[in-house]
Amino acid sequence: MALEAFQTAETICLYMAIAGEVQLDAVMAQCWEDGRRVLVPAYRPAQQDYGFKVITSDMALAEGPWGVPEPATDAWADVGSTACLAVPGMAFDEAGGRVGHGGGYYDRLLASVGSDRSRVGVCFDFQRVERVPREAWDVGMDFVVSESRVTRGMNA
Repeated sequence: MALEAFQTAETICLYMAIAGEVQLDAVMAQCWEDGRRVLVPAYRPAQQDYGFKVITSDMALAEGPWGVPEPATDAWADVGSTACLAVPGMAFDEAGGRVGHGGGYYDRLLASVGSDRSRVGVCFDFQRVERVPREAWDVGMDFVVSESRVTRGMNA
């Protein structure tokens, strides 16, 4: 939360963690306390991809695909011009490379909001590796954050 990219963002895009991912409940609660706009990914069945929905502390949640909770609303949200996006993954390298769970959903979601938003890979130290394989469609991270350190990716 000390990153300038986080501090200056009008919108914070977080994720609802699944097993093996860093839980962001405390970050989300702090954002709400600070009056920040918080978005989370939600599945769009018609497009078979993900978009963003606003989430508030008192909002009802529904179970999305793969058991991931998401806001129980039909309203989709635009990320806006100044946003910081927290991104989960299975592994990250020091250059900001990321390996997800497969399927390319997060890469497509990140590509859809443009490259002028700050992308922050969030992981545990053991998920940091020397190098991850990259494909042409992979979206790199501007920063990688774990419990012991923050590193700048090649996009920063």
